[in-house]
Amino acid sequence: MREWSLVAELAGLDGMANGVAGVSQKTKRKNWLRRLAPGASSAFGYHISNFHAEVKKQLIERYVRDPGEVKALVSMKAPTKNDAPEPSNVSKIVPLAKVRDWCELPVFDVCVVAGVSSLVRREFLIDKLIIPQGIYLVISDNPTYESFEINHKNGRNFKIIGKAIAPVFKKIF
Repeated sequence: MREWSLVAELAGLDGMANGVAGVSQKTKRKNWLRRLAPGASSAFGYHISNFHAEVKKQLIERYVRDPGEVKALVSMKAPTKNDAPEPSNVSKIVPLAKVRDWCELPVFDVCVVAGVSSLVRREFLIDKLIIPQGIYLVISDNPTYESFEINHKNGRNFKIIGKAIAPVFKKIF
């Protein structure tokens, strides 16, 4: 069901301004119900409940083909908090390139063999672990070593020594 319309789709309709700038000003002035348009970084979609009957009719004629959908759109009211999806817990999206230096933890397979007067040591990078920003408690399976906290400031200043099958990173903040 097509409930949301972009400013560009509204411009030029009877009862609306002819240009995008005029429609944008009207949306701000009337404080219309809006949401970020899918796949857009700054364009908003405006809910059909914002528009008067003549504009609704024109939008339906232009974009809707299903008769059942026409009835629903004509009588549609603005969504309430109960209708809204659960809000996202994402506060911002940061490109990995900006945080890679502290959140990418290399995982090595280390092999050391000692023989008569020789020592062979090899390290193989087997994986890279991405640790999201936050404060983590690192818990060792070896009781000799105490648990410790890491964050984006000190996350590069530790090594797991010995056999570590799976260190546990528990986010605490």
